Amino acid sequence: MDITHKPTLLVVDDEKTNLLVIRAYLRDQYQLIEVENGESCLDVLQKQSVDLVLLDLMMPGLSGFDVLTFLQEHTEIAHPPIIVVSAIFESETKTHTFNLGAVDYLTKPFHKEELMARIKMHINLYLREQNLEVLVNERTKELLAANKRIEETFQQLLHSEKMASIGQLAAGVAHEINNPIGYIQSNVNSLGGYIKILKQLIDDYEKACHMAAVADGSLAEQLDKISGFRQAEDINFIMDDLPMLLKDTADGTQRVKEIVKGLTGYARQNNETFELSDINQCLESTLKMVWNEIKYKANVETTYGDIPPVYCNITQLTQVFTNLLINAAQAITTHGKISISTFARNKQLIIQIADNGPGIKAADMKRLFDPFFTTKPVGEGTGLGLYISYEIIEKHKGKIEVESEPGQGTVFSISLPF
Repeated sequence: MDITHKPTLLVVDDEKTNLLVIRAYLRDQYQLIEVENGESCLDVLQKQSVDLVLLDLMMPGLSGFDVLTFLQEHTEIAHPPIIVVSAIFESETKTHTFNLGAVDYLTKPFHKEELMARIKMHINLYLREQNLEVLVNERTKELLAANKRIEETFQQLLHSEKMASIGQLAAGVAHEINNPIGYIQSNVNSLGGYIKILKQLIDDYEKACHMAAVADGSLAEQLDKISGFRQAEDINFIMDDLPMLLKDTADGTQRVKEIVKGLTGYARQNNETFELSDINQCLESTLKMVWNEIKYKANVETTYGDIPPVYCNITQLTQVFTNLLINAAQAITTHGKISISTFARNKQLIIQIADNGPGIKAADMKRLFDPFFTTKPVGEGTGLGLYISYEIIEKHKGKIEVESEPGQGTVFSISLPF
């Protein structure tokens, strides 16, 4: 780029994940101003100079359409080129934004190289010419056609990944819930049969007692009948087995509660609450939730230290632990071991999750936390898990590090201040 200063970009988007990805791509080359609605966008444009705007369309309050319309009607407000970045890919919408003054249109999710190329092109034109009133029609048509082809391909991949994830989650949850429910039902059925037998025994005892009360001579015969019935139905075994059945039933219902609780906590990803939380308990709950992904691939060893509670967003940390545990299981090719340990050191709480899988290639280590980087086949991962985990730990003022060598396994270490 033939400029000596760092250009300023105004990024307008109400989705935090989109802001995180754009920040990761652009923060080294540009100064970024991030706002989450149209009102703040117009406020920035009227108060300071920026070199380009990345504008989302669908936002609460003033939408991207409203911002473009306002700027078109108020020509006294000087503004830089505006690139619309939206998940809407209909050609009518794109045409409408161009008519309102947008210079380009990118559809979400976008490719890094395409985003960087378009930003560079429009900033260079803006800085050199200061005149972006008209785009060449043929070039616009080519870009729209290219966007459409990229959208169609990506939507097919996204649909495949989405369906695979939903199917995997549904199968795992059904498996984990059906197991405890199955033996609960079996135990209840057995209890029903035992109760029927015990009722018969009690009825016979009542008859014997009545005979004794009236000095009936057939008492001895009735007592023999009761004794034979006790032996035939193995009443001693029934009385011993009843407490075990009840315990299994209680354990089964508790397991269902823990699974549902874990899934409910994991689903509340928008929860922004920070509070003192027990990390050992969080790891144990997360392990129960993802157990169906792990148990066929690895044995799990846990070493929980005597650690203090940490001020954190527990649902976000659950997401981090979920990503690391599932990644560890998927890295193991046959059957291996996953180790989880916690300890305190120098006012830092350390969480380590290790596997004895094949390790990570040296060439991949540098890109491990980059957005959309994945070594998994297409349709089996978005490449955002580790990047979002990195951002969550940074938000907690902590660090996440990885040690790995080919053939020696991998260790992820998280440190959180307390």
